[in-house]
Amino acid sequence: MAQLENVIFLETKFEMLADFQHAQFNSDCDFTGADFKETANFDSANFLASVNFLNAKFHSTPNFARSKFLKTPPEFHGAQLHEAIILNDVVWPDAPKDRSNAADHIAAYEKLKQEMERLKRHQDELMFFSKELRARRARMPIGSAKWIANLLYEKLSGYGQSAMRPFLVLLSVWLSGVIAFYSFNISPSGSLSLQNAAGLSLSNLFSVLPLRKDFFGEQFLQDLFPTAKMFSSLQMLLGLLLIFLIGLALRNQFRMK
Repeated sequence: MAQLENVIFLETKFEMLADFQHAQFNSDCDFTGADFKETANFDSANFLASVNFLNAKFHSTPNFARSKFLKTPPEFHGAQLHEAIILNDVVWPDAPKDRSNAADHIAAYEKLKQEMERLKRHQDELMFFSKELRARRARMPIGSAKWIANLLYEKLSGYGQSAMRPFLVLLSVWLSGVIAFYSFNISPSGSLSLQNAAGLSLSNLFSVLPLRKDFFGEQFLQDLFPTAKMFSSLQMLLGLLLIFLIGLALRNQFRMK
C-alpha cells in the first residue's frame, strides 16, 4: 500500500487513468480543480485526513469502492461528478461528537445528497441525508427538543431507512400491553383473559381504527382504572408514531424517482 503525504493536485489534468488504488493518504489531500479525463480509481484507498475535490471534473467513472474516509467525508462542492460514480462498501467517518467539525460533515453530506438526487439514486440520497441529520445533532444543545427528536428518529427507524426497527418496537409495546392487561386488575371486573388482553393491546396500538369501542364497548373503556387508561393512552401515542415510521420507511424503500 502506497503511503502518501501532503498530496496536492491543484488544477492537475489527469489525461490517463488516475490510479490511487490501495493508496493511503496520511495527511490532508487536495484535488481542487483537478480534471480527470479517464477513470479516477480510489478503490480501497484510505483517507486518514481530509480530502477535497472542490471544482474537480470527472469525465469518467470515479471509483471509491471500499475506500475509507476516517476523519471527514470528501468535499465535492462545485465538482462535476460522473453519473456512474461507484460508492460500494465505502466506510464513512464516525459521526462528529461536537460542534467543532460538524459543519464540515454537514456541508459534505449535503452536497453528496444533492448529487445523488440529481443522479436519481434514491437509496444513496437517503443514506447521505441520514448522515447529514446525524451530523446536525452535534450542533444541537444536548437534551433539547430537537436533539431528542433527532435521537429518537435515528434509534427508532435509522432516519427513515428501517421498517424493521419500529416494527420490533411496536411488537414489544403490544406484548407489554398483553402482559399488563392479563396480569393486573385494570377495572372493577379484574384482569382480562389472555385473548382479550391481546385484543385490547392491539386495538390501542391501532387506535386510528374503531376497534376498541367495537370490541369492548364504551362502558368497559370508561370503567378502566386511571392507570390502565394512562397506559392505554401511551400505547395509542406510540402506536401512531411507530406506524407512521413503518410507513415512512416502506415509502422510502420502494419510492420511485
